[in-house]
Amino acid sequence: MRRGTALNWVSVNPLLAQGEFGMETDTDFLKLGDGVRHWIDLPYFLGPTGPTGYTGYTGYTGYTGYTGVTLDQE
Repeated sequence: MRRGTALNWVSVNPLLAQGEFGMETDTDFLKLGDGVRHWIDLPYFLGPTGPTGYTGYTGYTGYTGYTGVTLDQE
């Protein structure tokens, strides 16, 4: 794994080999090289996304009530 500050990575803009990680030591962000794109063109490595958590109980829906009288309007 190659390491450097964010400013250093941007100013040098190296090409990371396929599967090579680069770490910004001041932000702890990672990028994963593909052997084709330079540093500034690579997205940050976010890793796999975990499962969606439990949304919880929504609660009881209360009584709606009755509909009142409708009057004709002329």
